[in-house]
Amino acid sequence: MHIPGFLRGSCFRKGLPALALLLLSCAGTLAQSKSSTPPAPAPLTAPLPSPAYTYRDLKDTSRNSYLTLVPAGTPRALIVFLPGFGNLPHQFLRQTKIPERAARNGYLVIVPNLYGWNTVYTDSASQERLNDMIQEVMDRYKIWHGNLILAGNGLGGSGAILYAEMANTANSKFIKPRALIGIDPPLDLERAWSVSDEISPSHLSVSAANEAHMLQDMWIKVYHGGLPSQLQEYRRTSAYSRSLPNGGNAAYLRSIPIHLYGDPDISWWLDNAGIGIEKTNIADNTALVAQLRLLGNTQADFVSCLGKGFGADGRRQPGAASMVDPEECVQWINHIMGN
Repeated sequence: MHIPGFLRGSCFRKGLPALALLLLSCAGTLAQSKSSTPPAPAPLTAPLPSPAYTYRDLKDTSRNSYLTLVPAGTPRALIVFLPGFGNLPHQFLRQTKIPERAARNGYLVIVPNLYGWNTVYTDSASQERLNDMIQEVMDRYKIWHGNLILAGNGLGGSGAILYAEMANTANSKFIKPRALIGIDPPLDLERAWSVSDEISPSHLSVSAANEAHMLQDMWIKVYHGGLPSQLQEYRRTSAYSRSLPNGGNAAYLRSIPIHLYGDPDISWWLDNAGIGIEKTNIADNTALVAQLRLLGNTQADFVSCLGKGFGADGRRQPGAASMVDPEECVQWINHIMGN
């Protein structure tokens, strides 16, 4: 399988504002600026079994699979962590220690590969396949359906949150998550599309415009069109919509604990991408938290990780999963689980 260079984990080209402007880490891998050294992760002890792939179709190992991190003893719960657009599970594990730390705390963790590196997560096929994997793993490891936690980076976070919303609709066959974690997810697809239009004009570099068009083309493929022709479909699958009452699907999250992370480095975006904070995923994330609090959700939080996002190569990367302190994240999960 060929993965374009700018989508291979931590590989947006330096100074290129294309997809970074559009989804601002939909891959959890952003346009990079000057090299810097990220904080060293906390030391890990008690080695875990190596993460292992489960292939659900041995005739095609490029998709429909998941990496599993198995804890010692009986799993306390299942945590599903969706990588960002452009990342496969093994690449995602190089960016963050959250899955390892969670497994050391007794959680079974899977990192799915639904449809390859270019999974957009919010389309119906991706949501259905995600549900099938969750059901399969919970049944295999005999985990109570009330002990599911969904998490994701970039578009993976969008898909995780949308799944939870759909699970809370009437007569849904999806499993209702106990809690949600999102790392810089683009939630309002209408906004994301409009940003892509802004970076597509001819005054931008050819490569920037081409990359923006590529993501638009993927949305057009799964939604059978773009905007405005498929406006209702984009709104229907947005985890949060500014255009709809109560934030659209956000209303289904009234009672679900949700922990969102973002690196609101306004100076970085101005200096390296030439955009304001209103064009970034931070705007979606903070708006969702504000909306949920208005709806009565007292466990909706945004964690500011200013200056903490770095790629695996040490370059500044404000949407990277590395922004999250693994210990803080797992402690939050433990709190939700009542431990």
